[in-house]
Amino acid sequence: MFRLLVVALVCLLQGCHAQDFSAGEMELTNSVNCPGGTIVDPTNQYCLVCAKGTYELNTATCVDCDFGFYNPNEMATECLPCPAPLSTWSSGAESIDECVGKDEF
Repeated sequence: MFRLLVVALVCLLQGCHAQDFSAGEMELTNSVNCPGGTIVDPTNQYCLVCAKGTYELNTATCVDCDFGFYNPNEMATECLPCPAPLSTWSSGAESIDECVGKDEF
């Protein structure tokens, strides 16, 4: 499952030009050039932030972290591996606390 979070602050921090703010979205006046860890929405008007437990894949999709990986931050371009020999119960883990030993499966 893909999870997206629209955040206007992303483009402000990255130097995008804002025309209008509305409900946590930012409309861009120039061509959309989103920073790492974000993707362009289907209308090509907004930058969408990849949520915790996901990472940006090829500037087009936010993907859940695989089993054995987690991501505690928004705007990630990769997930962090669980310490060996730990893994996670499912994909999309948001915290190292979700890394468990094999005896906990």
